[in-house]
Amino acid sequence: MKKVIYMIAFFCFLSGAAYSVPHKNNESDTAIMSKSDVEKAVKKKYKGKIISIESKPITGHPNCHIVKMKTPSGGIRYIRYACK
Repeated sequence: MKKVIYMIAFFCFLSGAAYSVPHKNNESDTAIMSKSDVEKAVKKKYKGKIISIESKPITGHPNCHIVKMKTPSGGIRYIRYACK
């Protein structure tokens, strides 16, 4: 059952059903952000408890992070930060 849930979450992430927070920074995009900066930006927009933050730099987006968050209602939310 746990494997099925992870597969569904991964599919939602790949299909773009995940939430996202745009990266608004006046500095160069080459400056890598710390996880605490990402946490502050995500907590400004969404309520809940952050479970994990993973850095996933991709071409053209060195500050891309994937945030896994538990919502107040008990659900799991995947948030892409600065990935597009």
